[in-house]
Amino acid sequence: MTKVKQSFPNDAALYAESFNNGLQRAIKTWQSNPPIRTVDNLLNVLNNKELLEIENKIEVWYFVYSLLHFLHGDVPTMPEIDYNMNVIYTNKESFIPGTVVVNSNFANKWATNLTAVSIVSAYPTEILKLSNSSICTHSNFHSIFSRAKDLRIELKHAQIENNQDYSNANLVLKIFINYVFGMIASNKSPLKFNSFNADRIPFNVNRILHKAEQIFPGHYVYIDTDTIYFNNFNEINERFFATMRGADYTYHSFDVEPGYQGMFVGKKQYVIRDPQGNIKVKGIRTI
Repeated sequence: MTKVKQSFPNDAALYAESFNNGLQRAIKTWQSNPPIRTVDNLLNVLNNKELLEIENKIEVWYFVYSLLHFLHGDVPTMPEIDYNMNVIYTNKESFIPGTVVVNSNFANKWATNLTAVSIVSAYPTEILKLSNSSICTHSNFHSIFSRAKDLRIELKHAQIENNQDYSNANLVLKIFINYVFGMIASNKSPLKFNSFNADRIPFNVNRILHKAEQIFPGHYVYIDTDTIYFNNFNEINERFFATMRGADYTYHSFDVEPGYQGMFVGKKQYVIRDPQGNIKVKGIRTI
């Protein structure tokens, strides 16, 4: 999942102000003319660049959370906040990071027959699996977060069907999803998230990636967070999906996109050319 820089308020009063501002913004938006009653309309609202310019991202987070409540047919309420609690967001030192691996057999070599195999909505899917165990006491969290996950998928289809750029809406939804993950990973949360077993979220995603690394050492080229770049994937296609079906990963789905080229120098250091000819350079200085 693409990272979005997070900045959390450091006391409960600021959280209360942020939540209230987000809720009031959502109420005003929902009552606007025309009102938001369809997914397409909501995507257009979230595509407003002004949302990304709001410095307090917690306000943006609760704005989206409240709108999803409205769309779900519920009335959002202010969460209960313990004003005696010193709200400090510090991830546990043992919290498991995402997996990034470069296959030394392919490092520093230009590969021309790459296929990107991505776990669809990897972290949101794990969050939803964990939220079935009452991860959050706030009303209808599972349903609302599930709607946000589906919205990102619908957004991709809307971009193709409507030939419209929804990149701002995509970023706003990333902020929403990443902040949920940040709250779950925290020891304290004003939304009363239960961080017990939160490590299972990255751990379960990493298990899939490590399984691919172990079983297909001659084909995986690069692994990063939720995506594996395979060389000559057609040779292992059936075996790969048979492996995934045979393990406890059936609640995940995969996107397979051939036609990539690239060179991987190290972790987060690469040059990739996608099937459309766009080139992405990361961690490498270009002259």
